[in-house]
Amino acid sequence: MASSSSSSSPVSSSLGSMTPSSAASSSSSLTYPVDPHAPTFVAQAILASASLGAGTGAVMGVLQSANPFILSVNMGINAGVVGVTFFGLREYLVSPLLLSGRATTSHTRRLAELSEKQRGKLPLPLASSSSIEELRYERVLDSSIAGALTGGLLSGGLRGPRTIVPASVTLALIASALQLSVNQLRITRLHLLARSTQTGANAAELPPQDTTPSQEQGSTPTPTTASGSLKSTSPPSAPSPRPSVASQIYTPSSNSESNYTIMSDPTQPVADPENSLPSRIMGFMSAVLPVRRLSDDEYLAALEKQRKEVDGRLREIAAEEEKISEGMTRA
Repeated sequence: MASSSSSSSPVSSSLGSMTPSSAASSSSSLTYPVDPHAPTFVAQAILASASLGAGTGAVMGVLQSANPFILSVNMGINAGVVGVTFFGLREYLVSPLLLSGRATTSHTRRLAELSEKQRGKLPLPLASSSSIEELRYERVLDSSIAGALTGGLLSGGLRGPRTIVPASVTLALIASALQLSVNQLRITRLHLLARSTQTGANAAELPPQDTTPSQEQGSTPTPTTASGSLKSTSPPSAPSPRPSVASQIYTPSSNSESNYTIMSDPTQPVADPENSLPSRIMGFMSAVLPVRRLSDDEYLAALEKQRKEVDGRLREIAAEEEKISEGMTRA
């Protein structure tokens, strides 16, 4: 027993000492770490930037009473050039350098994930709150540096060297704000997924309701022995199985007095139409654009007015046809 305990201690110490060294060696195996999905991501980002610029140009052309096609093409090309420069610099220059230097803990974790992918292993999931907090500032430094380089290069090449510094600072701030917004959306999505998973787990852990009918209290006892003691010899009835949720929803109830199912319960409150998604969208548009929501009476009045106008126009057309037919008969 003493020999086995003495032999296990060097094994555990060797395993503990091997873990950090193996992680360091796996991370250092990437001399210039570039994400293998970078080409696909850059292409998608360029298409998205060009599409956003083209759509913005078309809307501006309509609002400014200009040619929307020309503005759409110009802004689409400009946004595509900015997207090529920004995402190309970030994915192929800025991020690999920051990953190689392990600038932050997030870059160290991403470098380890890239090395795991290179060795054909799946990355570890986000299991701690610190990893969730790292998402809030992930790639913010990369995006700010890439934005500064993009603003300086494009503005310096098109408008001269005097605009390099202001353009670099402006585009760096914009890129940082957009990256923070994207990270916040990812965190919100993770929280929603976790909440829905927890809700499903709590619903699955609910105890089943006892649906067995209560036993009758006035059952007749059965004499068993000569001592006169009255005992029941019938075995306890087994509880009936709980009906499945699918049968409760998709099959009518066994009670003949009610044919309603759980999903068609008329006693449940009906959602307020004022809080529906179209109503909220219309309220937001009425606050931003010069539009307002019509009530039912106003909508019926507008339809009635249009009907009267159409009837009047039809009477005018009929009168003109009568005049034409009379002229043709006289001729």
